[in-house]
Amino acid sequence: MNVKIGEEYFTDSVTYKVVFSNPEGSPIVSFASNDAGRENRLTMTADQLTGMRYIAGYYRVNYSKFLWHVEATNGLYVTRSSEQWKVNIYLPINNVPILPVLVKFTLDQVYPNPFASSTNISFSLEAPSNVTIRILDMFGREVATLTGRKYENGAHTIRFNTQNLDPGLYICRLEVGKKSAFRKMVLVR
Repeated sequence: MNVKIGEEYFTDSVTYKVVFSNPEGSPIVSFASNDAGRENRLTMTADQLTGMRYIAGYYRVNYSKFLWHVEATNGLYVTRSSEQWKVNIYLPINNVPILPVLVKFTLDQVYPNPFASSTNISFSLEAPSNVTIRILDMFGREVATLTGRKYENGAHTIRFNTQNLDPGLYICRLEVGKKSAFRKMVLVR
């Protein structure tokens, strides 16, 4: 297959990635195509789809809409497909509470973010509550649980040390009763 990049056609040295965007067109995440980007198709696992939904904030609904386009590169030039396509993803919600609770809480922005070795996770409670903080990777898999205990009302900060994690995008999930809040975190080295 020949691909035009710049003014030249390439065959063997081209790699592909698929870029997913929200319905407004803002990029969310990209994946290399099959065979480390060498094939012109992408096969995604359920974990990747679930992770993409979490990153986009679609963690409380069964149905989510994305736009996608393809980018090809030969290492010097990058070209983007002239069209964007729509994809609708339907996945059942498992273990995600939907019922509201009476306790109000806030999850502040993680600081610093991006971070290299540790970051602070701050939250506030209007009433004493059981709190769990989980760290999820971009596929929605839990990689750490920071706390799982009762906190008094008021402001609280927990330090998160990342010595065993690879650089990348992570999700901080604060669970208070049956309700959750999420923040994106970027670990760099």
